[in-house]
Amino acid sequence: MDPDGARHALITSPNDNVHSGYLTPERQERPGLTQQLSAQIRFRTTFTQPGIYKYICTLHDELGMVGQVIVFP
Repeated sequence: MDPDGARHALITSPNDNVHSGYLTPERQERPGLTQQLSAQIRFRTTFTQPGIYKYICTLHDELGMVGQVIVFP
């Protein structure tokens, strides 16, 4: 987790894979407080090596939400 609360993954090879988990707002800790908006929930990935990395949305892959990330040297 980054200091700003974002989840963070480190990928060192095109053979690695990572799952962000389900990005939903955290539960309220105290009654009466507003929940954090889902747009503020973040997930970062750092790619340390050049290559072609597959992207698959596990929730929407059957709808075609797949792709690739190309990391250049």
